[in-house]
Amino acid sequence: MKTFPPHVAFLGIDSQLTFCEDGGLAVSGGHQIMPKLNELRSKSTKGYWTQDWHPVGHSSFASTHGREPFTKVWLENGQIVADYDDNAEAPKNAVLQILWPDHGIQGTEEAALHPILHVPSDDMILRKGNNPNIDSYSCVFENDKKTQPRFENGMTLPEQLREDGITTVVMGGLALDVCVRDGALDLKKEGFDVIVVLDASAAISSEGKMAAIKDFLNAGIYVCYSDELDAYFHPSQHAPAP
Repeated sequence: MKTFPPHVAFLGIDSQLTFCEDGGLAVSGGHQIMPKLNELRSKSTKGYWTQDWHPVGHSSFASTHGREPFTKVWLENGQIVADYDDNAEAPKNAVLQILWPDHGIQGTEEAALHPILHVPSDDMILRKGNNPNIDSYSCVFENDKKTQPRFENGMTLPEQLREDGITTVVMGGLALDVCVRDGALDLKKEGFDVIVVLDASAAISSEGKMAAIKDFLNAGIYVCYSDELDAYFHPSQHAPAP
């Protein structure tokens, strides 16, 4: 695989032990995608990573509310105001939340980026989900679709990408059907060209994977495997002979 053009950056989403097998919120195939993320990172001059970074007792945890994991509820200011009901209207000002098993707890070993990842010292890490009252799937907006996670320098990811001259993002990570999906869709809305690499991502479910791919294609996001990237970025070198 050839090096990406300078306006293209790599973005690794929540590539943490907590989302791999034996982690708090395990995604099947999580460990297996890490070498591919390293390969993609090595082809870009700029790299960015996101990290789920929850405090103990986060409002997205089922244990915080004494509920079963994967229950759907409506939250307002971190408190359950109603259970989710397909036939009922959403409570005003409430945010729909799946209650997850405890995961990504700040400072724990499993909240760290995966140990086999090669993360250059000048790469930037965006920690999200650290507000105890609201979850954060996307790298652009937290789940209220208003609040934006920020780097330590105070900038949002779109602001930082623009300052760094980045117009295209090649991304993968965990999980394809949650945080990768939401981040990719939001970055596309922010005006960036987005490429989601399937063999550098893993999904919670096959149904979720197919739904996410449909969302990507409907939004104009390019979906591919890593061995297709050379032809995408260097088409003249892959053109058939006359």
